[in-house]
Amino acid sequence: MVLSHNDYAQIRPFTNAYNNRVGFIEADVYLRHDSLLVAHEPDEIVSEKTLENLYLDSLAERIKANGGTVYPDANQSLVLMIDLKTEGAQTIPVLI
Repeated sequence: MVLSHNDYAQIRPFTNAYNNRVGFIEADVYLRHDSLLVAHEPDEIVSEKTLENLYLDSLAERIKANGGTVYPDANQSLVLMIDLKTEGAQTIPVLI
């Protein structure tokens, strides 16, 4: 399987990886003001780049369009790997 590392650095996060049928997408996540923001380093944080609008919304759309599976071929899987960059005790409840 293929890993899209630091996928959020791409021009079209999630979409390019999804269209190429990757098996893993990695996103670094920072908790800021009750929002999960995606960035590699703290100084790269942009308030519009949330986990929800970069990944979760698109992922939910694909699952709905595919009748409950991530990819049209139900044998293919996708793992969204979340690398917590802020303290887990505060970040995990927001992630859940």
